[in-house]
Amino acid sequence: MKHNFLKPLLLALTIGFFFASCSSDDDGGVTPELPQGDFDLGYIIANEGNFGSPNASVSFIDADLMTVENSIFEAVNPSENLGDVLNHIAFGDENAFLVMNNSNKIVVVNRFSFEYVTTLTESIALPRYAVVENGKLFVSNSQSQDIAVYDTSDFSFITSIAIDKPVELLKADAGKLFVQNASFGTGNEITVINTDTNEITSTLTVDGVLNSIDDEDGILYALHSEGISKFNTSTASLIETINFSGEVNNPSKLNIEDDKIFFITGSQVYASDLNATEIGVTPLFDTEVEGNSFTVGYGFSVENGNIFYSDVNGFTADSELLIYDYSGNLVQTLTTGVGTNAVYFND
Repeated sequence: MKHNFLKPLLLALTIGFFFASCSSDDDGGVTPELPQGDFDLGYIIANEGNFGSPNASVSFIDADLMTVENSIFEAVNPSENLGDVLNHIAFGDENAFLVMNNSNKIVVVNRFSFEYVTTLTESIALPRYAVVENGKLFVSNSQSQDIAVYDTSDFSFITSIAIDKPVELLKADAGKLFVQNASFGTGNEITVINTDTNEITSTLTVDGVLNSIDDEDGILYALHSEGISKFNTSTASLIETINFSGEVNNPSKLNIEDDKIFFITGSQVYASDLNATEIGVTPLFDTEVEGNSFTVGYGFSVENGNIFYSDVNGFTADSELLIYDYSGNLVQTLTTGVGTNAVYFND
């Protein structure tokens, strides 16, 4: 594994350079951020795998976007199998929680070394997404339409919160959990839960069909068929709705990053200013990825100044991860695992 040999060497060189050039803090030097493990300060890639087959995997890309290492979970844990359909990864202070949809489990690993920690199965029923907040892990269960709650300190099961409607994306802020109650082109609600008491406090609604949610700086953004609605996360109240300036067909996969709004429609990527009074309908660029409506635009993330778009090749081969800058220039193409659906920067 080339990456694992290089990183200790780079770490040693970095430490050596630091002590040679800045032996104390008295001269005003800045202490560099050093990796906490082999998979720190780089990109974690979730590869869903084929439904019905235990071939989900995780890839790692160095921060310079030059080196990709596939199947890192199996490499670190050769006696373990990740499972069937890696739908999402949530991150806590020390651990990462891998949401295995069709395997009905949450696989817990150290987020920096990817060493296996434990597996959570109690009250897990076709899990979709997870988030860590207030010392708890919250998991959305699509089959039982509830939220499973675990203690992240000892991984014990706490409770299930009945929603009784679709549960998808989860975002947490200001002591609240926001649960997207929309999936597969239906639904327009967001359930709000108090993360201290695990009780439902209110329900938010949007004007159109809700697709995805994201949060940034005390605001929850909800992408729907009419535009984007903004909610104050402290008060769980509507701030405003920004409408599209024209027709946009099936907007999806909202990402809020660097004071910009990003989303896609199929192969096209859109970007608007965070404080725009309307959302423009001219795409930033077109990836020109081809395929059916289900597989085109399957994976889209914006992380650390880069736009990641995956071509899953119809789930018949490994994915091609296309990496663009904010101007829409293609800067790198890397081969990842089957069904790449998300990219996370691990720091």
